[in-house]
Amino acid sequence: MIKLFRKIRQKLLAKNSFSKYLLYAIGEIVLVMFGILLALQVNNANEERKNRALESAYLSDIHQDFLENKSQFEERLQYFRNQFQIADSLGRYVFPITDNNWKDVKKVYGRVFLPNTFDPNKSSINALISSGRIDIIQNNSLKKMILAWNDKYEDYKEGEYALLKLWDNWNEIMINESYFDDYRDDTNQSIPFNLKLKLEKLMRRRRAELGLITSKWKVNQESQELMLLINSIISRTEPYTVKN
Repeated sequence: MIKLFRKIRQKLLAKNSFSKYLLYAIGEIVLVMFGILLALQVNNANEERKNRALESAYLSDIHQDFLENKSQFEERLQYFRNQFQIADSLGRYVFPITDNNWKDVKKVYGRVFLPNTFDPNKSSINALISSGRIDIIQNNSLKKMILAWNDKYEDYKEGEYALLKLWDNWNEIMINESYFDDYRDDTNQSIPFNLKLKLEKLMRRRRAELGLITSKWKVNQESQELMLLINSIISRTEPYTVKN
């Protein structure tokens, strides 16, 4: 093609036809520019296809992760709701602790403090964010949700940290209170008054924290907000899942 253009230019110059040469030169420039623009369009189209394929791959992985995360989160919340019911029943209908009811209280007391944590799979979201390719996500609302995930998760985790702290408090009482070493159910030893108060106070704190993490109280709804975010991410990534 270049040789053909060169021959045409040489013929026009040989004929000393400057006006025709000028028109030809302009046409050649236009043709070259058209070729460049066409190449750019093809390149942009290829790049766009790559971006859409990459977007689909990321969002498909996120969708699968969040289906699992939702199942896990629902299980954890139900676990905490069950603990709340026990703590609530003790506080409302059993306390104050007495020598007569302590044996029954003791059977369920420790169960209210057993830890359980929500540990979602964040690898797909973290991979997308750390790649620096978050802008390939075309849905702006979904993009905002993905970027908001870690902050929302940490807000919720503060409630779990508080529950874990109370688990430590319960273990500390078990270890340091000699009553738990010396007392046997078949003896008539009375539970110390100060220990009764300590156990009642600790259970009420546990009930309050469980109420917060399960959104029993209006003042704290991190778990509801986190569940809403999980459901929204699942819904908006559904179109990108691979259909077998």
